[in-house]
Amino acid sequence: MDRLLQIKLAEPHPRRLVSRPRLIELLDRTLDVRLALLSAPPGFGKTSALVDWLAVRKVRSAWVLLDAGDNDVARFIRYLWAAAASLACDGDSPLDGISSGDTEDAIDELAALLEAAPGPSVLVLDDYHTVEAAAVQAAVSRLIDRMPPSVHLAIATRADPTALPIARLRARGDLLEIRADALRFSAEEARRFVAGKVFAFTCADGTRGAGRILDDMGAAGAVLALLVVLLPPPPQPAAARMSAAPAASAARSLSENESATSSAGSWPRSLGVAVSSRPRLSRKTTCIRLRVPP
Repeated sequence: MDRLLQIKLAEPHPRRLVSRPRLIELLDRTLDVRLALLSAPPGFGKTSALVDWLAVRKVRSAWVLLDAGDNDVARFIRYLWAAAASLACDGDSPLDGISSGDTEDAIDELAALLEAAPGPSVLVLDDYHTVEAAAVQAAVSRLIDRMPPSVHLAIATRADPTALPIARLRARGDLLEIRADALRFSAEEARRFVAGKVFAFTCADGTRGAGRILDDMGAAGAVLALLVVLLPPPPQPAAARMSAAPAASAARSLSENESATSSAGSWPRSLGVAVSSRPRLSRKTTCIRLRVPP
């Protein structure tokens, strides 16, 4: 393989959907350990968290987006070498510098190359769950042991890499573990995320409209509003059918006999019912502005 796919080496662009200083401060510990492990199911924002942290802290970094093809250890090392070279050689990637075909020797040469990287630097292996080959796991374990102190490894994965020396790193205080509970939105982060979001709706009677989630809702209300935005509509034919427009979110319509316009200090009981139990809505449907007070 002579050519490398640059998309696998390109760091994703920061999205900054919502400011998360709590998570940024947690990731700061990456620079104190050999390995930062972000392990959580898909959709928890592992990649986004790393990208945002690197951008906010302006940490020098290199990225490898892994896939099933990287179970070929020779291919894996070539991408790893290219990423390491970008840290140490300002973008030059001397792949012909790999003088050994032996995996252990190649990793030792790569670790020596990383000694030229200005610190602190972070090497990211994204989608690590896609590689399971024992030779690749052994190569990464060796790299962790031989990396210079100025270089830190960050792994984003959907499942813990059991073949890596996780227990040993944990015992030595050389491991940062960030899991689903830390990546999950807090109530306040959920409020900031949904505030101002636009939604489009189509009622059962064909009425269409759009609205915006108000930004003065409390944190608990924001969690319910987020559920309203993300949950699919009820399957009953009498229920309102929601359709999302480009760059818009969907919000539910509530039945006339169950809904009530909320006021400061009151709670729209029907909103909670609609989210939790998805009741059958009558055909006399009134679309109301979504407002969730504290």
